[in-house]
Amino acid sequence: MRYGDHIEAFRDALVDAFTTRNALAQFAKATGQVRSLAASVAEGPLDDMAYEFLDLVQARGGESGLAKVLEVALARRPGNDSLLAFARVMGADRPAGAAELLHTRAFDLRPLEAVWRKELSMPRKRLVVLVLCGAEQNVVTNVIERLRLHLGVPASTSASRMRLDERFTPVDKTIDLIARLKPRLAVEHVVCMVDADNAPDDAIERLLLKLFEAYAEVLNNHLVLLLNTRAEGRLPERCVGLPLPRFQETDLYEWVEDVTRDKGWSADLRDEFKLWLHQAADQAESPSTDVAYFALETAIALLRQNLPQAVLRERFRTPP
Repeated sequence: MRYGDHIEAFRDALVDAFTTRNALAQFAKATGQVRSLAASVAEGPLDDMAYEFLDLVQARGGESGLAKVLEVALARRPGNDSLLAFARVMGADRPAGAAELLHTRAFDLRPLEAVWRKELSMPRKRLVVLVLCGAEQNVVTNVIERLRLHLGVPASTSASRMRLDERFTPVDKTIDLIARLKPRLAVEHVVCMVDADNAPDDAIERLLLKLFEAYAEVLNNHLVLLLNTRAEGRLPERCVGLPLPRFQETDLYEWVEDVTRDKGWSADLRDEFKLWLHQAADQAESPSTDVAYFALETAIALLRQNLPQAVLRERFRTPP
């Protein structure tokens, strides 16, 4: 199915997702298709500007350019119903991970988000190194996704992932890989993850020393390095430690409240969902992150089916 045959529907979805000229202009710039929306299309009603923007993208980049626009739109507004409906029509939707459906206020990463928001707001501080000590991979993936959404980085360039390993990717090679990110940093923020859970403290310190030397100048955009070290590793200088997320059963119940608030569900249906999710989390009072994320992903997969409430009620009465 061709995007060019559905330009008007695409326009309507964009206008629903980006409701002001400023929001549409920032989004258009984030797609990388124009340097400035105002310099590329005529000023007028919002829907006319959105249409002209899509027409320009199609003329320059064809179907691939329009696909890129939709990808960035979904990354910026992952919960917008109009964009999701249009993506389904185009066959461009994909199963959402827990991070996409959880709002950035979500319980599990609230303490972490408070830390990185403070760091990313600092003037002239574009290189930010965040450290997780002994985090499970699904936690790391969730943090990367939240950072990407916070910075508005397109999903296709969400993060460069590499591993610090003295045998295969020693310090000098890892630094070389990070230095190659400079062209991207000239045009957009970059989220980069280095898994150093097997690296000794001195290797991590050498890596960071070379990193700060390589990026000593003030950058145009943020380079956010998420460093995952071993549990007993020490926090390096000039780095910001992130607390590991902790779950309680009540956190899962709060999540149910958040994602069903606008669905018009009755209180008893919401309670059945909570009990079903509690079962999916092994009925643990303090489930591990692996168990909690798996339970949430199971719940999200069910919600995305948009089943009638009567069918959902039957599902909730069946053990997950």
